Amino acid sequence: MKQIKLPFCKTCIKTGVLCGVCEQKIESGKYSTTDLIVCKEILNFFGKETGINNLSFEKSIEKNGLLVLIFGKGSLGDFFSHGGFKLIKKLEKTLNRKIRVLEYSKDENEMIRELLPIPIINFNTVYYPGDFVVLTIKIDKRDFNKIKKEKEVYEDLIKEITGVSYVELSP
Repeated sequence: MKQIKLPFCKTCIKTGVLCGVCEQKIESGKYSTTDLIVCKEILNFFGKETGINNLSFEKSIEKNGLLVLIFGKGSLGDFFSHGGFKLIKKLEKTLNRKIRVLEYSKDENEMIRELLPIPIINFNTVYYPGDFVVLTIKIDKRDFNKIKKEKEVYEDLIKEITGVSYVELSP
């Protein structure tokens, strides 16, 4: 049975005219207009695909020209086996952004490992009074040099994914 789950109703995605519920999702900041564009492209690309069993788009996060698309648990198999690479290339052209694809996991460290293009040595989380949380991610020095230029972008993305107060990527 074909099942594509998107955060907006299909009528709103197809027409571009948002109902009150979908409009509130954008106004509240939970979703962005980029999410709506991604949903439209997903629906156009996979809408006639009969082999899709489980495809769930959760949301996107955008920082400094890098767009991270987060799909539901178990969605990436269907996504990539039915031409998802072509959709990513099309979205990169349409949105003029570099795109990374993640699968949602309750284990945030797993999502961080998927996001970073280098191996991680360990994670250290320190909790301070007043709900201030610091996450330090230790990376081998040789690998760290590979992401040095994008360090702040990755730190911002990790902050948004995890909800911690401060992130530091360090060798």
